Order: sequence, then C-alpha cells, then structure tokens
Amino acid sequence: MQVLDFTNLDCLFWKKDTPVLVRLLDKRTGKEVEQKFRHAPFFVFHHANAFEKDGCLVVDYCQFSHPDLHMFDLENMRKGSLSAAQMKDQLAFGSRMIIPIDIEIDNAIDQLAFGSRMIIPIDIEIDSAIVGDDFLKGKGFEKGCKAILKEDGEIWLEQQILSDIGGFDWRDSTSLI
Repeated sequence: MQVLDFTNLDCLFWKKDTPVLVRLLDKRTGKEVEQKFRHAPFFVFHHANAFEKDGCLVVDYCQFSHPDLHMFDLENMRKGSLSAAQMKDQLAFGSRMIIPIDIEIDNAIDQLAFGSRMIIPIDIEIDSAIVGDDFLKGKGFEKGCKAILKEDGEIWLEQQILSDIGGFDWRDSTSLI
C-alpha cells in the first residue's frame, strides 16, 4: 500500500455558490431516478435518520451552511486560537429534507451540530404539475420543508431546522450543558 502525503480532508473542497445535487436511487432497481433534486449549498457531515412517509423520503442530517473545513485541525486546537466568535460562525446544525420519490416523468422532462430535515416527495405526478408547485404543500408533516418544481424540471428542496443552536452561550463563553 502506498502512503500518500495528504489526508481525507485535503480531498474535500467547498463551493459556496454551487447548489447541492441530491441523487436518489430507486430501492427496487438500484438505479438513479431521472428526476433531479437541488438544494441551496451546504456541507453534510452526518446523516442521522431516513425513512419513507406518505410517498416521500424524509432525511435528517447535520450540516454546515458555511464551513471552514480546517477550523478544527489539531494544530488550531493546540494553539488555542479558536475564539467563541469564530466557532459560532462555524456551527453545524441538524436539518430535515423531504423528497418525493414515486415520480412519473414523461419524455419531455428527459460546528456544534443542530438537526435539519429534508423531505423528498416520491409519490408525485410531474406531468400534471406546473412550475412553482410545492409537492409537499398540504401533507401535514412538511413543517417548513418545500419541494418546488422549477422551469428546468428539477425540484428545488428547502429544509426544516429541527433544533436551535444550543449548548454554548456565545456572550460569555460558558457552557450551557
């Protein structure tokens, strides 16, 4: 085995202006579904939960909105150079995304962590939808999540923040836990 002079972290990079492409595989066939889902830029470091509900895939995960991937390098920790203000700007939070997964597509549309949820609708009829439709509206469990049909046929996802940033009081740098 060859030892290389870089870490896994060195292989990661952040594109702050590039939306996230959510790739969905059909659990029956193992193939990627044709429908494209996008979300505002974020960096995921942990998936907490995923389940199907009422024709949607619900995904809970921890994310950074504006990550500095090297902030918690050991050398920075040893120097003690991390201020509470720096850490506050780098907190991760939990999110939930809800994604529709049963989609019929016609040929024309060839740092402290907090929780987020994304809901991906899977049981939608794209042929009868119009641009701007929210496939999660009226589901009863969407709670701020959205799945909006865009002009290019992609579905833009918006998440729900599941928890407040907690555990640390940034005003006086004392732990709240």
